[in-house]
Amino acid sequence: MKPINSSERTRAIFKFALSYFLTVVIAVLAFAFFLYVPNIALKAENTTLNHTMNEQKKLVVVIDSMGSELKGLETLDASLNKQGNEFDQAQSIRRINEYENHIQSIVYETKRDSSSLIFRSNKKLATGIINSLDAFLTYRNTIDLLRQTIKEKGISMVQIDILNNKLKETESQLETYKILLASKSGDSGGSGGSGKKELEKLQLQLKDCESQLKLAQSHGKEGSSVDVTAYESKISELEAKVGMAIAYSDESKAESRITNCNQRKTLYQSALLVFKKYQNSNLDVIKKEANQKVTDITAKLKKPPVGCE
Repeated sequence: MKPINSSERTRAIFKFALSYFLTVVIAVLAFAFFLYVPNIALKAENTTLNHTMNEQKKLVVVIDSMGSELKGLETLDASLNKQGNEFDQAQSIRRINEYENHIQSIVYETKRDSSSLIFRSNKKLATGIINSLDAFLTYRNTIDLLRQTIKEKGISMVQIDILNNKLKETESQLETYKILLASKSGDSGGSGGSGKKELEKLQLQLKDCESQLKLAQSHGKEGSSVDVTAYESKISELEAKVGMAIAYSDESKAESRITNCNQRKTLYQSALLVFKKYQNSNLDVIKKEANQKVTDITAKLKKPPVGCE
């Protein structure tokens, strides 16, 4: 027996099945969406991170390579300053040029590769590296130019500065000698004529050396070639004469009015140290005189006067 409302029941069941199906489909689609979409974003982020790291690895290789090149250059610069042999200097300069050329090629490759970088942060990093390397190469070129200029001129302004300092030290010693002469003159009640003449002679030599050194310095700044060997010899001779004049003054004082035996010995030893210093002088006259005085003062120290044994 067929129900009277069978058609209504059929429609109701159909509606229920349809709504149930749609509900399940929507839930499944929503679940799949929430799983799939974050996974895509995560993959994209990982891909971006991998690309960034790959680009940065290239820049790290450049930095590591530059570290070894700079260390090699530092070692060669240090050894070049200590080498006196021209052949060894030439070899070091050749190797320095090789290092600088290699750094130049690294800069070129970095500039070329930086154009293909995708990420802005890596481009900024590469630009910083390139600017630093360009500044370093400019600095190295300046050093090479100065080194070549010094070699061509045969003069080093550093040598001029050393000679100036040496001359100032000699001037200070000369002032000490002047004070000693004044003290000796006061003690003896005389004028110390021979010492005064020697002082005036040394002062004239000092002024002459100063004027000649200033002239050499001005020529060097103008780019003229100047040989400093002659100035070195003159200043060394003047320095030796002033030092030995002070030593002579100590010896003279030890032999005059010294009543204390310890003071006498101290003055002799002070003079002896100065004369020993100039025993190896390059100037034959100074060397000969220093050797003679070392022998004389040593003999005096070995045979003290009566009462000072």
